[in-house]
Amino acid sequence: MPGQIILDFPEIFMGGLWLTMQISGLGLIGALLLGIVVALFRISPLAPLRWIGAGYVEFFRNTPLLVQLFFLFFGLPVLGICLGAQLIAAALGARVYPGPQKEIGWYAVEVTTPGDDFAAGLPARFMAFHWHGDTFDLPPGATRLFRSDVYENQGFRWGRNVCAIQFHMEINAAMVDEWLADGGCQRELTAVPDVNPEIIRQQTAQWAEELEKLCAKVFGRFIGRFPQLE
Repeated sequence: MPGQIILDFPEIFMGGLWLTMQISGLGLIGALLLGIVVALFRISPLAPLRWIGAGYVEFFRNTPLLVQLFFLFFGLPVLGICLGAQLIAAALGARVYPGPQKEIGWYAVEVTTPGDDFAAGLPARFMAFHWHGDTFDLPPGATRLFRSDVYENQGFRWGRNVCAIQFHMEINAAMVDEWLADGGCQRELTAVPDVNPEIIRQQTAQWAEELEKLCAKVFGRFIGRFPQLE
């Protein structure tokens, strides 16, 4: 059912590409393989594994027309979050590059296209969780859905079946605690002295529950557009 979504994916998918491929029994396998490759690209300490992930990213970046035809022909539902959004943007021919500053913690997000099906029913402005320092240009033919005060492109829809979100709508309080306790995340935070983990925890207690409700509404509606996923 659309309202019953499993949001606690294995951590290997965190910040990576969430790609649901429903072609008979191969769909789940395809999603797992792509998620693992993206995760290896992001977190692996082993250079060969990073090279595999980098090759995957470069393939998407260098073959935007092929990827677009794939999206259009199969009509597969694709939802990218954070790094996943950047990969989708690159796959559609847009530029991905370092932003003006890291956006880590809770920041307001503004809905730029309230009439769009994906964003319908959301507050005009709501608090969301962020953990990124890169951004992307809006791909040709895409509809901008979200922005923030620091980043103009926080999410977009391309066609009927492809959505990308730079911020973390899928977050919950337990996930935030895990990230703040992670050694790699802690090292990243030491380079951003104006970000206080304790303040993030306090803000998480204030805003995470409401964001979970918005996430269930948005993701449930998105999945509901594809009967094969129900």
